[in-house]
Amino acid sequence: MKICYFGAYNTEYSRNAINLKGLKKAGVHVIECRVGKPSLNTKSRLSFMKFMLIYPITLPFRNLYSIFKGLFLFIKYRYDIIIVPYPGHFDVPAAFLLSRIIGKPVIFDFFVSFYDIFVNDRGLIAKKLIISKILFAVERLIYKLTDVILIDTIQHQIFLSSLFNIPADKFKILSIGADDDIYHYGTPANDDKFNVVFYGQQSPLHGVQYIIQAAKLCEHDPGIQFFLIGDGQSYDFNVALAKKLKLKNVFFSKLTESTGALEFLRTGDVMLGVFQNNPKGLRSIPNKVFQGIAMGDVVLTSHSAAVASEFTHKENIYLCEPENPQAIADAIFELRGNREFREKIAQNGYELYLKKFTPEAIGKKLVAICNDIILKRHEK
Repeated sequence: MKICYFGAYNTEYSRNAINLKGLKKAGVHVIECRVGKPSLNTKSRLSFMKFMLIYPITLPFRNLYSIFKGLFLFIKYRYDIIIVPYPGHFDVPAAFLLSRIIGKPVIFDFFVSFYDIFVNDRGLIAKKLIISKILFAVERLIYKLTDVILIDTIQHQIFLSSLFNIPADKFKILSIGADDDIYHYGTPANDDKFNVVFYGQQSPLHGVQYIIQAAKLCEHDPGIQFFLIGDGQSYDFNVALAKKLKLKNVFFSKLTESTGALEFLRTGDVMLGVFQNNPKGLRSIPNKVFQGIAMGDVVLTSHSAAVASEFTHKENIYLCEPENPQAIADAIFELRGNREFREKIAQNGYELYLKKFTPEAIGKKLVAICNDIILKRHEK
């Protein structure tokens, strides 16, 4: 099989990197048709406004170039299908036109909705504004132009299908997974310390403040240590909260994968997920969950229908009520107090990772999705 990866995507973004790696492991010949585009910071209203002003001016030229480049690559390689990876919303029209020229189907790897982020989640654009209505109409059209939309959970499928009035059978579920070359087994500290680790961007969506409040409830046990690793929108607020509570068991770091965070993560006993009761967050399974089970850690995160669709509480993950510091603390005490129980959850989580969430497993599922699309196209 030959697949054309099409658009202005970032190959280092975890979703794209895992899918590309998985496809190559599955023996797929991936032809990359990449183009540049203006950058977009999804946390900034100013960045979004600049993007919306500049992007429409450059978009026709980019799309025209993409179509010709894609056509040239098709003549050269005769690929079977086009995949527009994240964040390729505005690359879909060009992919659609190219697909109609060469007679090949288009898959769009959705991953996030710009309308949901900017209007519903972050409130950067009011629903009543005309730009909000334009964004909704454009995004809905984008989904209509694709043959198949990749989505990470059934909850996202239900939400998008309802919001944009898209047939449910147009969606195919492909989990996020984790890269086993980056996230792999570590060894917890051998001393009497019990390391509880959060790793990632600290944003309101993650509910790090509840972790800090749980740390306050755990402070009478000097062996429990909390390590909050990563920068982000809420970093300063969280540091200030820890100082206000006079916590001595919480440590902050801005380490990244490239500056030593991973070696530190491998000494953790428990990997934390997200704890905010946020509709958008609860529709997804956080990257941290897949990364944690890939490293052989017990993952502790808030309960959601999305997480429960793939994991089982106290079997291969530990789930607790969102926005509840006491529930987080109680879970940590139970996991700390029962090593055999903790190791069972960690081992079961790791075995589930090997079965379903490695790049190789993700790649095989994506190939199966592509084969199904191609077969149905030939049957028409």
